[in-house]
Amino acid sequence: MTLTVGISAELGVIRGVLLSTEPPAQPAVLRSVEQRVDDGGSIVGALNALAETEPRIADVAVAYHSAQDRKAIVSELASGEWRTSSMVSTGSAMSALVGGTPELDEFRTVVLLNVVDRTSTAVVVGAERGQILASESWATRWGVGTADEASTEVFDADPMSETIGRVRSMLASVPTHPSVVALCGSRAAEPEIATVLQDELGAPVVLLPDFADATARGAALVAAGQVRNRSAAPPAVPRRPGRLPLVAAVAAALLVASGFAVTEVLDDSSPAVKAGLPSAASPSPPSVSATAVEATTEAQVPRRPAAAVPPSTLVPNPAPDAGRTPVVDPVPVVPAAPAPQWNPEFPDRAPATAANPSTPAPSASPPNTATPSETPTPTRVGEPDPNGLFPGESPPPPAGADPASERAWWDNHWNLKQRWLHGN
Repeated sequence: MTLTVGISAELGVIRGVLLSTEPPAQPAVLRSVEQRVDDGGSIVGALNALAETEPRIADVAVAYHSAQDRKAIVSELASGEWRTSSMVSTGSAMSALVGGTPELDEFRTVVLLNVVDRTSTAVVVGAERGQILASESWATRWGVGTADEASTEVFDADPMSETIGRVRSMLASVPTHPSVVALCGSRAAEPEIATVLQDELGAPVVLLPDFADATARGAALVAAGQVRNRSAAPPAVPRRPGRLPLVAAVAAALLVASGFAVTEVLDDSSPAVKAGLPSAASPSPPSVSATAVEATTEAQVPRRPAAAVPPSTLVPNPAPDAGRTPVVDPVPVVPAAPAPQWNPEFPDRAPATAANPSTPAPSASPPNTATPSETPTPTRVGEPDPNGLFPGESPPPPAGADPASERAWWDNHWNLKQRWLHGN
């Protein structure tokens, strides 16, 4: 069973629902809350009230009606424990609501109209249910108060006329005629609204169950879909810090056989092998270089009196093949030119042997060894900004955008949120 929370912030009232999703059963609302702003209600207060009864909440989604509402919601949640809550547009929440309402399954093309204080939102959803054919939100003057209050200010001919005009404009861009017009929102229960819509649009009008909490329920369905998508994703291969990769281990063995000093790096994000061979800019102590060279030359040719090789003819041994063990030829190597013996009459002309500390050792790099420029850049996700966006993250798609774009944005936002929470 998956538990998610949906919140809808309207003018003067906060509504929230705790939704249980356990396929193949239909989603069920376990609890709903309504807090008036005049009485100290807030989004955080509604979330805390729902979390008191059931702390095992998988995800939270908050629906906003306008860009101004979204900014205010992000500011309210930015510094608290609910700062990782998802933000969804009212249109996206309503689209999810159409797919999660069994009463609408018999209809193909559905027009869902959400009517709340000062705001109206309409979406047209096709038979596929996952595709929004048209969506629009606009400010209206439906009056103040609650749907239970009998007030003559609730129905106003001007906002009703504007609503009819906007819905007709949306339907003009849709190739099919609507099968039904569904009403939701705190103002949807006014009988005049349903009568005018049916007369003007020529389609049956129905009132959704629990119409006042419909947007919050749709937001909870969006959160449940995000949890379901994360569960269906293939599990990531667990990282095992401290384990040297096989390729690095083989390279390390070859480097040790060649007289290199190898350092094991426990963090797999750093270069796997670090060679201790001195470079021309920083020669190592004589004892270290002499020991390393002596270990290799003794295995190749027999010792003989210190034969000098001019510095200009000193050529480093080729790096061993990383795929096999180097084979040592027992036949002595014939020098390119005769090497003069050391003459005591010229003490300042010392034999330029490989063990001479004054001769800089050739720099060598093991095969497939990462250089500092190849070090991967950190992928740690930083803290979200006051708008709830992580570093480098683009703003969410606007209301009425393509559902696939919105789902892709929210999947990426959730991944960034999880990585930030786990310190990745």
